[in-house]
Amino acid sequence: MGVQSTPEEPPQSGGALPWVDWDTTLRVATSSAPIGPPVSLAERRQAVEQLRASAERAPQIVADASHLQPPARGEALIVDRGGFARANTDMMRQIWQGIGVEVRPRGPGLIPGIVRGGAVGKMIGLLSGHVLGQFNPLGVPPRLLLVAPSIMSTERRLGFDPGDFRLWVALHEQTHRAQFQAAGWLAAWMLGRVRALIEADADHESAVHGALDHFAMLKHHRDSDDDVALTMAEMLTTPSAAAVLEQVSGVMSLLEGHADVMMDRAGPEVIASLATIRARFDARRGRGGPQMIMLRALGMGAKLAQYREGAAFCHAVIDAADNDDEGIELLNRVFTSAAEMPSLHEIRRPDAWLARMGVDVHR
Repeated sequence: MGVQSTPEEPPQSGGALPWVDWDTTLRVATSSAPIGPPVSLAERRQAVEQLRASAERAPQIVADASHLQPPARGEALIVDRGGFARANTDMMRQIWQGIGVEVRPRGPGLIPGIVRGGAVGKMIGLLSGHVLGQFNPLGVPPRLLLVAPSIMSTERRLGFDPGDFRLWVALHEQTHRAQFQAAGWLAAWMLGRVRALIEADADHESAVHGALDHFAMLKHHRDSDDDVALTMAEMLTTPSAAAVLEQVSGVMSLLEGHADVMMDRAGPEVIASLATIRARFDARRGRGGPQMIMLRALGMGAKLAQYREGAAFCHAVIDAADNDDEGIELLNRVFTSAAEMPSLHEIRRPDAWLARMGVDVHR
């Protein structure tokens, strides 16, 4: 079965949540964000101008490939890693305050909130050095970020044509914007799932402290090649939250895989070095090492699997139709409602979703 939940209104303030010192989060996140590659002022200006132009050009290219309406013109910010850290701290603060009421303690009671804020800031700082772009549908307003230093570092390290790679990244993020525009119910649904995860975990304090202990263990092992099986999400998850996480995983797999597939469909006409970018970038995604231990613990390992499984689902659905155009239209049914979205099981078994949609997979 797909995600059968009825689309929800954005959640209103609920019960009390553990207090987080967001000022500490911001301070730690920005101070721990890695410094970008050495570039001249002229190179920096050229990158910003080219990324801004790519973000403006990408929506129509995405629309032609995906058969979705061109994403409405919205805010696209070209940021450094500190800007990414600030934007994500602000996003997390908005989400946290939107799903519950924080009760600010006094005296010694402030210490746990400061520790929480520092731990969240460390996570954001680490991610700021690895994320190339991001569309945040839950922010007010929704924002698209392109992280210029990380994009420039990646294109140099992997030997990409800068213009091609910058457009490639912009296509991926603008595809996410088009997805959420097509599925007008989806942002509220995802915010509802975040609230459900927190409500499912009644023992907030033990969950947070368990996550912090796990994070400390990861820091201890950061210089080894030992695999760390548990993720931060798993540390924070009680059995009652497992079903909610599975719903979210299915949707995220679909969104990431769909963006990858549409980006590649759009690319050949406008990105001459597309095949090189795809091959080298996929090899980079699969590479291990000490930093990947930390990233897997923060859920990035799961995201890498989401690209693969979601893309395989999209290809299978498109191939089930008589031609590519019909296949794209069939695939776009996933954005119609929550009930049309595939479950995680259906992502891994596209024939099950096709059967539920009434498509004869044996014709």
